[in-house]
Amino acid sequence: MRVFMVHGVNAGEDSDPDHWQADWEQAFRGSAAGAGYSGAIDFHFATFNAIFEDPRYKLDAATILRAIAVLGRGAFEPAPPW
Repeated sequence: MRVFMVHGVNAGEDSDPDHWQADWEQAFRGSAAGAGYSGAIDFHFATFNAIFEDPRYKLDAATILRAIAVLGRGAFEPAPPW
């Protein structure tokens, strides 16, 4: 099984990746074993904190408000009929 792990923005990627990655692997292995899986697990981790250090992708108040407006646009509409 291949597993792609994605952490939250600035959630320890740079400070001590070996520590949190090992914790996540251990937790996932325990969960998989509890579900009856006993095969090999190949872990991969997303690294994306550097993107947010690039001035082109600055998370200022205007950007955040614009994102909320775009993502929340349909939040109060009826659910699709499917």
